[in-house]
Amino acid sequence: MKKLILSFLFLCAQLSLSAQFLKKLSDKAGAAVEKTIDKGLGNGENAGGSSKRTAKAPAAGEAMPSAVTRPSASPQGGSSSTDGTWSAADYGTQPFKLQPGETIVRGEFSLKVSNTGQKINLITSHNGKYFFYENGTRTGPFDRPPLSKLGVFGFNSFSASTRQSNPSKFIEGTGNVRQLVLNGKKYGPFSTILAFYLSPDQERFYALAEKRTGESSDFFLLSHSGTTKLPGYAPTLLVSNNFEHAAAVGSQTQLKARTEQDRYRYAENDDTFVFTSTGAKLGPLKDWNRSKNWISNNGMLIQLKEGSRKQIYINGEPGPSFQRNLENLNALFLSKSGKSGAYYDYGSLYFSDGTHLAYSVLSPAAGTENGKDYLFWLSVKDNNLYVCRKEI
Repeated sequence: MKKLILSFLFLCAQLSLSAQFLKKLSDKAGAAVEKTIDKGLGNGENAGGSSKRTAKAPAAGEAMPSAVTRPSASPQGGSSSTDGTWSAADYGTQPFKLQPGETIVRGEFSLKVSNTGQKINLITSHNGKYFFYENGTRTGPFDRPPLSKLGVFGFNSFSASTRQSNPSKFIEGTGNVRQLVLNGKKYGPFSTILAFYLSPDQERFYALAEKRTGESSDFFLLSHSGTTKLPGYAPTLLVSNNFEHAAAVGSQTQLKARTEQDRYRYAENDDTFVFTSTGAKLGPLKDWNRSKNWISNNGMLIQLKEGSRKQIYINGEPGPSFQRNLENLNALFLSKSGKSGAYYDYGSLYFSDGTHLAYSVLSPAAGTENGKDYLFWLSVKDNNLYVCRKEI
C-alpha cells in the first residue's frame, strides 16, 4: 500500500512538471508568433537605428493606426534620407479627404498605376459601418468590409514560369509534321514541344520546339509574333510577366550536342548563351547555374548571382546595387533602362541611389509620368492617406 501511494505521488509530480513545461513552450510559441507579426507589419528594429516597437495583430475591421513619423526627408528625388527617416508629406499628397469621424481599416487599401493614371481603393469604417472609396468616390454603408471591391494587389513580377501550359489541345498533325494552332494561325512544323507558355487571355504564347530529321534535330523558338531558329539545343525558356518578351537559354555544351545523350552532359564553368524572341544574342555568360534569372517586362535579362545578393546584373553586365540583400526579386522595381531602381521589404524601400525609407510604405507600384520612371506608394499619417512617389 505504501508503495502504491508513493507511486501515485510521483505520477502527480511528473504531470505537474509536464504542464509547466507545456505552458512555457506555449508562451515561447506565442512570443515567436507576435514577433513574426510585428516584422510583417513593418515594426521592430530599424536598420537605421530606430528604437524597437511592438504591435499585436489587428482584429478584422480594426482601424488603421497612424503611420510612423520621422524627421523630414527631401522630396521626390533630391538628396534623400539614408538612415530611414522620412515624412509622407514630403514625398506625397492627399488625393482626397475622409468624412469626419471616419477611419481607414487596417490593411484594406490598394494602389494600381497604369498608363491611364492611378487607381486608389480603400475601405473605411464609421459607427460600425463600412465604406468603399475608389479615387475619392465613396459608396456604402456596408455591414461588412467590401473586400471584393479592393482588387488583388500583387508585386511586380519578372517571371511567368508558373504559367507553363499543356500544349496538347493546340497541336494538330502527327510525327514530324505537327503544328500549333492558335487563334486561327499555324506555327511549325515540329516533332515535339519542349516548353510552352500561354498568356491568360490566350492571345500570346512562346514555345520551344524540336524538329527531327533522321538522326539530327533542329530547334526553334515559336511565338505569336514569329519563329526563330536556334543554333542548337536550348532547353530553358524564360518569359516576361507581360508575355511581351521571351528568351531561350542553353549552355555551350548543350548547343553543340549532336546526340540526345550529349544534351545532358555537364561541363564545369560552362558558357551560357541567351537567344531572345527579338533576335538578340547574349553571351557567353558565366555562373548561370549559380544565378537566379528573369526576363523583365521590357526585355532585359536580370540576374541575381550567388554571392552578390545586393547587386543585380542586366544583360550580363553589373547593374544597380542596394543596401539590402535581395530576397524576393518580385519586390524589385527597375527603371526602363535598368540602371536604377528600388527594392521593397517589410514596409520599407531601398533605392539604388542610397535612399532608405523605413516603414509605412504600402502597395508600391512603378509607373511613368512625363517620360520619367517613378515608384509610387501609399502611406497613412494621422488617418490621412498619402500617395507618394520618387523617381527611379
